Amino acid sequence: MRIEQVIEYADQLLYDQTGRHLNDLQSYIIQQSWQGRTYGQVATLAGYSEGHVKDVASQLWKLLSNALGERITKGNLRSRLINRIKRTLKKASAASFLSHSQTALTLDFIGREQSLTQLNSLCQRQSIVLIQGEGGLGKTTLARRYCQQFDRVLELLIAKEPGYISPVESVVEEWLRQHFNQSSSKDFGIALSRLKAQLEQHKNSVVLIDNLEPALDGNGQFATAHRRSVELLRVLSMTKTAIIITSRDRLCEPSLKVHHYRLPYLSLSAWERFFSAHLKQTRFGEQDLRTTVLKDMHSAYGGNAKAMEIVCMAAIEEFAGDLNSYWQAHKTNLLGSADLKNLIVDQIDRLRDLDAEAYKVFCRLGCDRASNQTLDSQPLTAEAIQALMWDIPLERQRRTLNSLCDHSILRRQKGHYRLSLAAIAEATVRSSQHD
Repeated sequence: MRIEQVIEYADQLLYDQTGRHLNDLQSYIIQQSWQGRTYGQVATLAGYSEGHVKDVASQLWKLLSNALGERITKGNLRSRLINRIKRTLKKASAASFLSHSQTALTLDFIGREQSLTQLNSLCQRQSIVLIQGEGGLGKTTLARRYCQQFDRVLELLIAKEPGYISPVESVVEEWLRQHFNQSSSKDFGIALSRLKAQLEQHKNSVVLIDNLEPALDGNGQFATAHRRSVELLRVLSMTKTAIIITSRDRLCEPSLKVHHYRLPYLSLSAWERFFSAHLKQTRFGEQDLRTTVLKDMHSAYGGNAKAMEIVCMAAIEEFAGDLNSYWQAHKTNLLGSADLKNLIVDQIDRLRDLDAEAYKVFCRLGCDRASNQTLDSQPLTAEAIQALMWDIPLERQRRTLNSLCDHSILRRQKGHYRLSLAAIAEATVRSSQHD
């Protein structure tokens, strides 16, 4: 039984119980616990403290216990879930439970049908496809959905803290052992040759590298400690194995041919479908969603998938599904909840640490829009943005503009640039702290 099937099953259990999906850390805890790793090892690989991992795991086991009606622990997780899945499969055909066609998509995938089709098409022509976009846009969800069609998924979740990222040599060793029952080699070149041979033999495989940006430097190249990843990707691209990468940052390695797929925002109609599906059980379920309220919400959060889920659940919990009341209470403080703010601040902090000039321009964008009372999400021209670079030499201005795009702060569209209202709100706060 593949771990992807187990995580999907656990995710559906929690969603049915709580209305919320597994987050990245919860999914990773299940994956690593399934493989017999200790909390300390999970913490090291994921880039969190052991205490935090234990706290999250404890809450996760409680949620799964409530959903299944039996006590779930780290020790019995594997046996309990395998037994429950087998029982489920007796009641429903394996095909309907384990495989999802492109037309049988769950609520968490609303609005991404076309993106999945595009990704399938791209991966038939490109060796390495990087799904790029800001946090919460749905990069990992799309990548995992694509990977469901393969027998074998070689997955690497990059730790959020650079100091905790697993050495690429260890990754290759783990892949060889776990997926092919092969030993590795102390010689990295030999280990790569063995991996290449196995992938050429087992053709229905895919490589998924999730959350790549912590391994990259300010120029979009692998940091010094992770330079061997270039050789790994080069060898992988020599096979016919699809390589899917998700990242907030652009990957700019001259020796690698990488196709960047900039994941589009979710459309307003996707938001309408999502809200309609979730609000129909509330006393405001029959409200007309084709109103300026939902349109304003969609514009404010830039069609972000995670923001859509957070706002919808908050409207249900706080206002029984009354969107008008929810929006009246929150529209002047778009980043009032920690969940919404966290979608933005990590990437902005990363920009601050890697590119001081681009960060300065980002802050000025907030100040400029606030001072001109144009706090909106209308497109910006390159000239308007470069006008805020008066103290940056002309030869570096275009590079600074590109940096804002490469770090998924600005979105380039047909020669213009967009910044969501939520990002503008954060820029406005930071502008008072910067200049």
